[in-house]
Amino acid sequence: MRIIKILVILLAIFSTQIGITNAMSIMPTNEIQAGMVGVAKTVIKGSAIEEFSVEIVGVLNESPKEEGYILAKVSGATIDQTGGVLQGMSGSPVYINGKLIGAISGGWKDIDNKLCIITPIREMLKLWNLPDEKNIRQSNLFKLDKNADKIATTTLTGATSLSGPLMASGFTPAGLELLNEKLKPFAISAYGVSNSVGGNNNKNQAIKLEAGSAIASEIVRGDLSLAAIGTVTAVEGNKVLAFGHPFLRRGNVSYFMSAANIIGTASGLNNGFKIGEPGYSWGLINQDRNMGIAGKIGQMPYIIPLRVQVYDKDLDLQKNYSAQIAYDEEIAPAVSTSVLYNFIDKTIDRSGPGSAKIQFEILTRGIKDKNSAIVRENMFYNLQDIGQLAVAEFFDIMNIISINKFNTVDIIDVKVKVEIEGNRKTATIIEAKPDKTSVKPGETVNIAVKLKPYRSAEITKVIPYKIDKNQPKGVLNLEVRGGGLIPLPVLLLKQQGIDLVTEENKNKTLEKVVADFENSGRNNEVIIDILPPLPEPGQKPNEKVVKKVIKTENKKIEPKATNINDNKVRVSTDYIIENVVETAITIN
Repeated sequence: MRIIKILVILLAIFSTQIGITNAMSIMPTNEIQAGMVGVAKTVIKGSAIEEFSVEIVGVLNESPKEEGYILAKVSGATIDQTGGVLQGMSGSPVYINGKLIGAISGGWKDIDNKLCIITPIREMLKLWNLPDEKNIRQSNLFKLDKNADKIATTTLTGATSLSGPLMASGFTPAGLELLNEKLKPFAISAYGVSNSVGGNNNKNQAIKLEAGSAIASEIVRGDLSLAAIGTVTAVEGNKVLAFGHPFLRRGNVSYFMSAANIIGTASGLNNGFKIGEPGYSWGLINQDRNMGIAGKIGQMPYIIPLRVQVYDKDLDLQKNYSAQIAYDEEIAPAVSTSVLYNFIDKTIDRSGPGSAKIQFEILTRGIKDKNSAIVRENMFYNLQDIGQLAVAEFFDIMNIISINKFNTVDIIDVKVKVEIEGNRKTATIIEAKPDKTSVKPGETVNIAVKLKPYRSAEITKVIPYKIDKNQPKGVLNLEVRGGGLIPLPVLLLKQQGIDLVTEENKNKTLEKVVADFENSGRNNEVIIDILPPLPEPGQKPNEKVVKKVIKTENKKIEPKATNINDNKVRVSTDYIIENVVETAITIN
């Protein structure tokens, strides 16, 4: 008997640790009849769960393969206070005789704000049994989701879901505008609710997560937040169901499952929703489907950790930010770029012209055999919004990494450093004059490149250029240009509809594409390169020569010194170089 008691105690402890509970008591739709009365649970202020009455009107669209939606009317003091069912009430569990029948998920606000749709619980429970390929592998390498359409897809004409809007907290107006522009291809839009710090806190940590609790499905946490707020439908062990409808309907996902503090409600003639802020992160959302969202307590999603330092030279102000971005491969570039832009916009607190220097380092796994860092530095100037231009290359590389056709890649860490000033840090090349006009192969020529910075005195940068030892006799034409400009032969071909760069990129490996990105010309560089013979008017340039130009264009060259590689010289300056000039040397 003593051994049995010990086993019982151990089993109880073990059951508590792994979250084992008795199966919930549910009522299928074939037992539901019009006129039945039950209760629903939700939060309309803070974290306190309140109840309101629900009367069944009927069951809609039921079939042998799936249970139909339930139509009901709500009433009570809570509903009187809110003015009807609101966005954010989605997921509110409904019980009849103590049995869970489903989650409030939609309604017809324009017709009757107390008429609602209930998603049947047995359809929602299917979410717990779907495969979770994005969150079970230690390698953190993703596969395509093949199960997005394997559950019920019934919809009700004219009905709208009670999903809380995608709330952007901590975003500036300009940051929110860019976010919505970037998310437009995914039919996603965000609503700004606060300019305060986002969900990087442990609010609600002590609150028990249970049916009726407020919950947030969060894409971004940290010094800002991007999340939708709804209600928990059911908790069984460490498994959670909520919403009763999709969040973004992206199938197998890896988002934050966070507690939510409801600040209040807003209701108008045709719309109403809860206003809240995410707090303590309980775990992850791993399913985002038609019948709701599902998640697990205690298991965190895969994230992109983003750390940003922004220095405004005009204000002598430096701010450090951090954010955790849920790694959804398709939308991660849009979201992370918008977050970065927002940190810049929040620091400089202005719009308009400016110059920016940006450095970023992205630590990845999956491009090479081991962890590798993608490093890039560049300068930009823009007359309108320097922040948007400054983040353009970051968006490009995030797209290259996330949606490449070769293999899945982990983004382990992202560090960004941005320096911005209002001054125009541009310079025009006035002339490029070699100290010798006649040389032999293998000799070095010092080329004096005269620069005219914007509204400043001219400066001269002497750049040594070594003639190739195999250079044939005759006139050697050199192109001296800004590093961000397209080589003249490539530009001429492009104007004639021949895009050799795109053609060559089709055959590159991911590693080569990334290397070319890292080593491509920078806007603040002076590049000296051989100018191939230009075609006569009406003739095409020599494609073989141009291909050689492209091949050497992205050769790796250390930015801190003058380097000569494949007849190309790249020298960094403190200015964005805006133009191109030509010079010539005679080879004897």
